[in-house]
Amino acid sequence: MRRLPVLAALAALAVLPLLSGCVPFRAAAAPLPAPAPTENVDETLALPLPVPAGGTVTSGPFEFTLSGVRWDRTPKILQRNVDPATVPDGYGYALVTLSAKNITLKPASVGLFTITVHAAGWHVDHRAIANDPIVIPDRFVPTELGPGESVTGNLGFWLPVDVAATDPTCVVELTVPGWVLDKSPDRFMFGCGP
Repeated sequence: MRRLPVLAALAALAVLPLLSGCVPFRAAAAPLPAPAPTENVDETLALPLPVPAGGTVTSGPFEFTLSGVRWDRTPKILQRNVDPATVPDGYGYALVTLSAKNITLKPASVGLFTITVHAAGWHVDHRAIANDPIVIPDRFVPTELGPGESVTGNLGFWLPVDVAATDPTCVVELTVPGWVLDKSPDRFMFGCGP
């Protein structure tokens, strides 16, 4: 039971400077030096760079090609729509063109995929405007493709284009579910463009 008075005395000593307005002075920490380039970096430890915009990846029976993000599509999209809503300053529509080619000898249905634009803290899925009455020009339409056949179309994204277009870390993510049971989805990162 002797611990209680000792603990109470220690607590009072810790609080006393705060109550009296006297706070012990601590020197500010010195700024850290700027990092210097590292020589002989082990390439296996580096994260892979995104596939360049316009690049092609393979998942299951398909080759997928994604264009870069076209940020300036709001005027063209609004022209194609009757009585479009007013677009708030800084926001707008961006387009990504997706191509899918069946590289097998059997018919295959393309359509189970998700494309997400990651820019300026926003993560926008292409399905976010699926129920929006806005008409996207040359919209990508999932379909069954015969051997060697391909389909190309646009996917629309509604986001703050003024900020997102200038984000140097912008990437477009393509996620395709596993084509084999118990296989995790294939995920590919593409650059947003030049």
